[in-house]
Parts: sequence; structure tokens; C-alpha cells
Amino acid sequence: IDIWLAKSSFSIHFFWGLYEKETIFSVLIIAEVIASSFDNPFWIELQNFFEKLFDILLWRSLTVGSDVCDAKVTNGCNKTTIKNTISTSGIGLHKGDLIEITLKPSNANSGIRFIRTDIEGDIAERTILASYQNVSDTNMCTTIKNENDCRISTIEHLMAALSGSGVDNVNIEINGPEVPIMDGSSKQFIDLIENAGLSKLSEKRKFLKITKHIEIIDGEKKCSLSPSNNMNFFASIDFSDKVIGKQEASISLENFNFKDNVSNARTFGFMRDVEALRMSGLGLGGSLDNCIIIDNNEVINSEG
Repeated sequence: IDIWLAKSSFSIHFFWGLYEKETIFSVLIIAEVIASSFDNPFWIELQNFFEKLFDILLWRSLTVGSDVCDAKVTNGCNKTTIKNTISTSGIGLHKGDLIEITLKPSNANSGIRFIRTDIEGDIAERTILASYQNVSDTNMCTTIKNENDCRISTIEHLMAALSGSGVDNVNIEINGPEVPIMDGSSKQFIDLIENAGLSKLSEKRKFLKITKHIEIIDGEKKCSLSPSNNMNFFASIDFSDKVIGKQEASISLENFNFKDNVSNARTFGFMRDVEALRMSGLGLGGSLDNCIIIDNNEVINSEG
């Protein structure tokens, strides 16, 4: 699948979600956004945009099957889980709490499941399946919830790491409402998964396959998918700040190269937005350790 994105005023994370159940291989496009202004209906427009995207891109012009596997594109044709249980901890970006997470091996067809350990009740009531169907909010992070209104937020970087590592079945126990931000990238999650190791399961993966060109345009935002034998991403951004400006990138995510080419991409934001974020109860755990901050057309992090 080839994906092309053109936009202005916000940044976007792409990741491939491998979800067991009826739709086993889904393309998820998740926005991690820091807007240049809070005095506009940007968030509503963005949420509506992605609702349209989920409907149009994921369910139209698709075929489902298990005979289209290309190991160089899909990180193998068999379903996988991690080999060993492994844990880490870090600060939550928006609430600022210290969060502990533990990744555990899981069975085929169980998918990626978040299990809240800080909430009492039956385990089913505390479990949220990572599926685009469970996305409930995209305001400054991606939030998913189950039918009992149990939620988990800021899942983007961990989901990207799992997908980029080829993991499609895992249980994630977490003692808080959001995944820790770590250094603002998915690299530390990639390292965690590598330390745990991968275990190939006997079941074959099934996939959704793009069969014709699809495009959606909403104002200055544009996204399209096209049939391809490769997995290529094309993206452009256009910010008024000179330190970012207009940039374009073309990335091929084949042969397990997510780690080297994408995983160290970090969250960035603007100093002018910090106060408004914190007044809204967001960004309370943000710091120069987990976010690239831009002020007066300069990156103020010492590492640049």
C-alpha cells in the first residue's frame, strides 16, 4: 500500500495496526497534534476528518484474505506474540503520573489488549481491545475505550512500536489512564520488545488489501491510499515557523526497518501552547526530556 499525506498546521503519526478478530490487518492513521492556535474549530474538524478516513479508507475498496502475505512487508506471514514478559515505567505526558506497564505473551486471535490494573472489577471490564472501532477521542492523543467506558490514552507510540516490530497479539497491563511518553518517540518501546523477543504462532495472518486508489480531502488536509506491492509512505508538512517550515519525506517500511528509519521520531510542540495545554489539564508531564520544544523559531532542547 502506498500512502500519501499532505497537510498544514498539524503533524501526523502513521502506524500499521495488526488487529486480530474480524479485521485482522488494519491500517490506522493516528493524529498526534499540537496546533498553532486554539481559537478555532480545529479539533472538531480533525476528529471528523479521521472519522471519515476510518469509514472510507478502511472499509471501501478492500479485500480480505490470507493468501496475500509478503513477508518483507508484513514482518512475516504468521501471527506473533512476545516471547517473555517484560516491564517498564515512565511519566504520563498529559496527567504527569508515574505509570508502570507490563507486556505479556498472548494467544493467537486475541489481538493487542490493554488491561487496567489500577481499577477494581472483572478483568473483562478492565480490558480494552486496541482497535480503530474503540477510538473515542483524538484530542492531543489517541484514546480508546471499551463498552464499560474504561479508557486508555496516548497509545500511539507503543502501538507503532508493536506494529513496527511485527507483534499482533499481546496483553499490556497498565496501572494508569495513559501510556508513558518515554522520550517522546517509540524507540524505547522498540528496545523493550526486542528484549522480550518474538514468538511465532502457528496461525497464519489475514490481511486487508487495497484494490484501487482511494483519496479523501478535507480543506487543506489530504490522504490517499493506492494499491502497491510495497509499503511506502509519502508525507509533507507545512508550518509557519521557520525552524520547521515545509518538509517532505518518502519512507519505505519494509524488511523490518521501522526501527532504523522511524522509531526515533519524537513528539514536538511550541512553547506558546504550553500554558493553554496545562490550563486544560493536559501536558502536565511534558518536559524537554520527552518533547522537542520550539520557541521563537528555535529548538530549545540542548540536543537540538
